[in-house]
Amino acid sequence: MIKYIAAALALSGCAVAPSAPPEGVNWLDGCWQSDDGRFKEVWTTQDGVSKGEGTVMRAGQIISSEEMTIQQVPDFYFEATPTGSATTRFEGVSRDVSEAGWSLGFSSASHDYPQIINYVRTVDQSGDRLMASISLSDGTKYRAFEYRRCPKG
Repeated sequence: MIKYIAAALALSGCAVAPSAPPEGVNWLDGCWQSDDGRFKEVWTTQDGVSKGEGTVMRAGQIISSEEMTIQQVPDFYFEATPTGSATTRFEGVSRDVSEAGWSLGFSSASHDYPQIINYVRTVDQSGDRLMASISLSDGTKYRAFEYRRCPKG
């Protein structure tokens, strides 16, 4: 019976709940890349601190990159350091684990752009997906980046 329910959920396009949510933000770990290969983020977590590197490619060359950190304890925050720029800290405003997946939200109203950063990871019949989005505090200048696991090899 359970096999039939799982098959029906997969065929209906509903999200498939991860069996056991990882601790902290380990769910972000790994290599994530946009379908066109232009945007890529690689995350690792050690001792409760997640470190990421984001790159933007054009014609096979890295045109920009940034180092990122997510800290959960004792404070919950996200820091981004684009190459050649100062570090910006975004305070944690939301984190959620649900049947639909995992999410994190960060805010820095004093930063010029972006002021809001969100990460949402889902698993459905088409596989593992990560959505990152940025915007101003009022929701304008919204931009979304959809990632899938990097190809093996």
